[in-house]
Order: sequence, then structure tokens, then C-alpha cells
Amino acid sequence: MNAQDTSVSAQDGATPELRPGGSAQQIESWLVQRIATLMQRSAQEIDVKVPLTRYGLDSVEAVTLSGDLEDLLERRLASTLVWDYPTISQLAQHLGQAAAQGSANVMTNRVRVEPQTTSAAPSFADDDDVKNNSRRLRLLDVPGVGNPYFRRCEGINGDRAIIGQREVVNFASYNYLGLSGHPDVSAAAKDAIDRYGTSVSASRLISGERPVHVELEAALAKLVGAEDALVYVGGHATNVTTLGHMFGPQDLIVYDELIHDSVLGGAELSGATRLPFRHQDLAGLDALLTRRRGDHANVLIVVEGVYSADGDVPDLAALVALKKRHRAFLMVDEAHSLGVLGKTGRGVGEHFGVDGRDVDLWMGTLSKSLASCGGYIAGSRKLVEYLRYTSPGFIYSVGMPPSNAAAALAAIQVMQREPERVTRLHERVKLFLSLAREYGLDTGTSAGSGVVPVIVGDTLQAIRLSGILMDQGINVAPMIYPAVANDGARLRFFISSLHTEEQIRHTLETVARELSRLKRDFSGSFEVMTLKASPDEHPNMTLAREGFDGFVTLDLPALSRQLAPDVVYHFPGRSPLAGAHKGKDAVLDFFVNAFRYTVGTLNVRLKELLADANHAVLYWSNTAHLPGTDLRLSADICEVLTLKDGKVVEAHWFVDNQRAFDEFVTQGARFIEAHEAAVGGTR
Repeated sequence: MNAQDTSVSAQDGATPELRPGGSAQQIESWLVQRIATLMQRSAQEIDVKVPLTRYGLDSVEAVTLSGDLEDLLERRLASTLVWDYPTISQLAQHLGQAAAQGSANVMTNRVRVEPQTTSAAPSFADDDDVKNNSRRLRLLDVPGVGNPYFRRCEGINGDRAIIGQREVVNFASYNYLGLSGHPDVSAAAKDAIDRYGTSVSASRLISGERPVHVELEAALAKLVGAEDALVYVGGHATNVTTLGHMFGPQDLIVYDELIHDSVLGGAELSGATRLPFRHQDLAGLDALLTRRRGDHANVLIVVEGVYSADGDVPDLAALVALKKRHRAFLMVDEAHSLGVLGKTGRGVGEHFGVDGRDVDLWMGTLSKSLASCGGYIAGSRKLVEYLRYTSPGFIYSVGMPPSNAAAALAAIQVMQREPERVTRLHERVKLFLSLAREYGLDTGTSAGSGVVPVIVGDTLQAIRLSGILMDQGINVAPMIYPAVANDGARLRFFISSLHTEEQIRHTLETVARELSRLKRDFSGSFEVMTLKASPDEHPNMTLAREGFDGFVTLDLPALSRQLAPDVVYHFPGRSPLAGAHKGKDAVLDFFVNAFRYTVGTLNVRLKELLADANHAVLYWSNTAHLPGTDLRLSADICEVLTLKDGKVVEAHWFVDNQRAFDEFVTQGARFIEAHEAAVGGTR
């Protein structure tokens, strides 16, 4: 199968016959035709490398698919198998591998926890997710990279900030209109504290209602063109409680695949069927609803006014037409579009000239353009009345602090009184995008919003670039996996009306120069050669290739799943990496240290991969440069894996330039030790 064209060449028609002991290729062909039939598509449309959720496969169909496979392969399969191996290719390789190894029982990669006989109390420190998080933090805390998160910021978070007692140009704040710190907004908050105190000290249902709450809700409703609005104490909680409360098991919630975590949490809480559609693919959404609308009592479509990782904007007018055609509800999350889009900042509705009443649920946050904290739902008067008396996140929560409500209300008033703030923001965004593209920077699909990514690709490069820019007086945070795809790491720039043209020009010149230098001298990218697959390729080749990809991207959960509990890794030489690393935790620590001791500059390229029933052999080239020194490394490595039941049980590494490798790693380890001693140790 050609690696560049992963769609399956198959004629539409009857599903191919599948027998017990079928190969990965046979299973893949069967899956393509079966899913094409389930989704009412042509087999030519099915791409074996694309997650099945993109085709609209839901939980019921996934269980049905697992059951069909169970009957045909005469094996017991887990009902969650389709989610654990999310693409056709991954699922077929997993099942084919199990058949080749004669496994009588194909289960998921989930670990069954046996009853413990020890009397020791459980500890979160022993949890795999907690340990992997600690390993990632260790990886971040190295010289020249540094942990880019939780930087302590003094003063007002605007176009400039004080970090580490130094003033820097700031692109890490969504103070889009510069209203946080505006004298009128601050004065309103202080006056509300003097009048009502710092807390309303009760649910609004009981005795926490204040006039400023009612005034704010009226102003928000008018701003977005709705009949009424209701404010909540948190933006994330607004989505979770609203979706979780309003929809149920008989309903369907469809959402853009890049939707915010709060929507995913609320949709899951509701118990409704949940289906993502490909980002901004309204034709795909239309087809999905055509197939599925009749199966559910209520259907909700959820999109964002501006997508917070990419800065692009949905076609709201087309969405309104689509929701009317399918008798669905439409919800728009305006966290990053209110105050940003539209001539006067009224959001994505004003941007497209859409009547506010055509959107059933307007959701937004008060923490961005409106310089406060909290969230809101706006819509029909009956909807808001229902939520006001029944929404758990509202009636069982303390009312919004008066100072927050007053600040948001004042911010709306200033925005309407000073429309030049919105105009200036639009001008700054246009300048930033045009200059970034002139410099050849990848800004993805950003389209005139206050969010502009500069896509770097590799996680370590993105983190390192953020640190370099901070050293040069520019604060911008990286956005990395799992917030974005493994190969989609980026710096996310938030543009404010406060930014000057000079700040933007200097920043982009610096970014372009340092990114070019980083890619040339301190490459942290990983090129994985895609070896041409053949029908008789052993499934262990896929297992080894996926493990190698997990290693070079430091996907610790994926690596953990591939390792047997008692795995042993043998590493040669006399460096701090040398020796036998026994057990899953020790091996994962070995992987992390391999990156830390090269200080984030490791460049790896897979050259060859071989496999049989019990082994896999990988050859790769390895180059690195130790920052601040003339020490460079160039070596080839061979890794021999011993595999059993789809797990790595033992590994031996061999290095062709062992002396140079040992010297490089030893110097890197000393570099790390000196850094940790200077900062008081790592996390």
C-alpha cells in the first residue's frame, strides 16, 4: 500500500469473506467494506489511516463492529477495541498480529488490575499517569529549554508584562481589547466591592442575586442579539453544566473535532450519543446528519466562534441553514470571538450578519475581551428561565462575585463607547498575519481573529523556541500534545489592540530568525522513514514502528502500553544511560533521560526496520549538539526488540560510535546536574 495514498482501492459491493486466522490485509479489506456499508459511503472514500470517528462511527456501531469481528474470527474481543485502535490500519494490524501469534483471546491494551493483598494504602504517586506527568516535567526542566508554564507574571497582563523582574513584550494574554486594567473597568470592580462585598455569599436562587448581575445579563443578551442571558462563575463550567443538563441518552451531540475540552466534558456528562465531524467540514456534517438525524429525539451542533488553537472561523451563515434543514439546535462557543469579530466586536454573528435569534445557544466567557471571569449562556427567554431554575452549575453554586459582574459590564460599556479598540485590533491582526507569511512562518488556517499560531511541528522545538524568545524579551507560550496533534506543536500568539506595530515587526523578525537557527543548529525534529508495506509484512513491524514513533515524540502513555511490566532494556557503554534498565518504570525513565542528557537537541531518523514473529530490529541515525559547547554527536544505533503477545519484553541497543556517544551523554548529564544544583533541583 502506497504510504502517500492510504485510501483503499476496492470496488463497492459485497463485504469480502473473512475467516478465522485471517491476515492483517484480509482484515483490513473486510473492515473497509464493512465500514463503508455502515456509513453508507463508497469504499473508495474510506482511508485506513484516518480515525473512524471522522466517518461518524458511534458507540453502538463500534460495539456492533466488534461483535461481527468476534463471530468471524472466532475470538473473544473487547467491545472497546475500536476505540483503543482508532484507525482501520491499527485495528487490522493488531488483530492480524494476534492471529499470527496464535493468541486465543484478543483483548484491548487496557491493564486489568488484580486485587491487592498488601495492606499498604494506595498512593497517587504510584499512578501511571502521575508518574508520566512527572517525567514530562523533568524533560521540560533543562537548560536552554526550561519549563515554559506557570511563569510568574507581575502587574497587568497586557501587551507588556513583568516576568522574573523583567519587562517583556507579551503575546500570552487574551486581553484582546486591553480592557483588563482600563481605569473605568477597575473602578467599577472596586465600587462593587465597596457596595456588595467580595462575595455574594449564597446561591443567587437564595439570597445571592444582585442588581449588577441582572444588568450584566441584559447587556450580554443585547450584545449578541438574544432575548436573555444567564451568567455562571466559570467559563469551562458553563459548557459542562449546560450540555450535561439539557441533553440526554436519547439525543445526539455533534461537534467539530477541534472543539474545546469543556464541550467534550459536558457532552459526555449528558449521556447523549457524541459524534465529531472533521474540522470545518460542513459537507461532512450535512451527510452525517442526513444519516443520523432520524435516530434521535434532539440533535445539537456545537462549534466555536474562533477556534482557540488555530484562530480560524466557522461559516456561521451556512451552519444556520444546515441546522434549520435538519431540525437541529445550534450552539456557538464565543470564548475567543466576542469582542474580536465583527465591526463593533459583537462576535461571529455580527461578522456574518446572522440574526442572533437563529443561534439557539450562545455561549461565551467573560475572561477575555470582557476583562473579568465567568461564563454565560444567551438565547430565548424560555431557555434562560429554564436554566435559571434548574441548571445544577448555577443553582448549586455561589453567585458570581459582584466585582466580576461589574467589571464585565463596564468592559461592555467601554467597548461600545470606544469602537476604535476593535478597529485597531483588526489592524494589528492583519499586520501580524501578513508579516508572518512574508517571513515564511506557518500560521495554519488563522483567519483574522486574535489567535495566530506559528506552527513549529515538533514539541521540543516549540518549547525551546519559547525559551529562546523569552530570553530575548518576548513572552509567548507553546501549545503541545495533547492539546494539539503530536506533529502540530506551535507557539500561540494572542494579539491585543494594545500591541504596537513596532512590537509586532520586531517579534516576527526575531521569531523567523530564531526558528531558522533552531531548525539548523538545534534540530529537535524527528524524521521517520515510511517503509513500503507489503502484503506479507509481519504485524511486529507495525508494533515496532509505532513504538519508535512514540519514542521520538516522547508519547509516554503509548510507550507504556507497549512495554511488558518486567521489560529489560540493555544499553552499552559507560555513560549514565548504560546498564540494564529493569521494569517498565525504569525503562520509561531511561527514555526521558536519553532526551534530557542531550538537552532537547536530539535528531533521529529511522533508516531500516525488520521483524519476524518474535523480534524486531531497528536501525537509525542519531545526531545532536550540546548547547553552549562545541560538542557534537553523530552515531548510528541498532535496537533489537524481543516481543511476546504484542509487548516488548527485552531490548538490546548497540552504538557504532560508542566512545563519542558516552562522552556526549556524560557531558550532557553533568550539564543537567549543574543546572539542577543551580535552581535547587528538578521537579
